[in-house]
Amino acid sequence: MRKQNYLNNKDMLKEIHKSKLTYCHLVDDEYSRFDIIINSYEDVFDPDVIQQARENRASVLSSQGYEESYRKWQASGKRVKDKPKQAETRVNPEDIDPDELIFRLMTFEHVPGDDKRKTNPKTIADRHVKVNFPPFNAMEKYKKLYEATGKVVLIMEHLVQHMVIQQTN
Repeated sequence: MRKQNYLNNKDMLKEIHKSKLTYCHLVDDEYSRFDIIINSYEDVFDPDVIQQARENRASVLSSQGYEESYRKWQASGKRVKDKPKQAETRVNPEDIDPDELIFRLMTFEHVPGDDKRKTNPKTIADRHVKVNFPPFNAMEKYKKLYEATGKVVLIMEHLVQHMVIQQTN
């Protein structure tokens, strides 16, 4: 009997995230992941949200570090005494610069409106062009730019906006 390969939740979520990113424009590939999801622009400045985002980033970096050291251990001959420990790759959330955190802001702000789509719109989504998944923007606080302008920088958005801008120009 053949061995069955099943996707676990972690792998499934990674694949869904990769699929969503095909509908997005990225300033840089390092911005393809996010640290926390927020529903309001003001949450970017909330200390509790920032701390949770730091903890999320630390957890991801710790897991990635352990997986990498485990792969190296497997390639080097699997000596039991040299097996990596998760505590060795743990990242302290306080060591993460809050200005490098990436926030995913759930918003319809950048999605073009479409009043003819529904005759009796009941939600915000009913008043906009249909999208394949909940629309979002990803943002990062660049320290120098934030100190100069007081604004958070938009680093990722849906392709829908770019397509509409190209059509109108």
